[in-house]
Amino acid sequence: MSFRDKYYDYRKKFQYENWNNVQLTSDLRLIHNDLTINLTPEWSIRFDDYRNMRQGGTFGKTYDQSIDIAYSAQCYRIIGRYNYDGYDKSYSIMVELPGIFD
Repeated sequence: MSFRDKYYDYRKKFQYENWNNVQLTSDLRLIHNDLTINLTPEWSIRFDDYRNMRQGGTFGKTYDQSIDIAYSAQCYRIIGRYNYDGYDKSYSIMVELPGIFD
């Protein structure tokens, strides 16, 4: 599922290999927030957020954001994810089977 909106094409303005090596332009200043909360040994929530502090007022304009809710058992892990990257809003559910290919 994807919803398009009218944000500028930031991918053309940057040359980067990963989020730790972003080359900033004068139009963009990013702040990175990352929070993981382990509710129980099985359940966890992770919030990952990049904001442009030159736009959007006090809290900045959302540049990239993801929220994960994960359930971990001994032989599998289920992850629900919301992701927003400036263009798309997407929702996904993943099932991980750790150790199956070890």
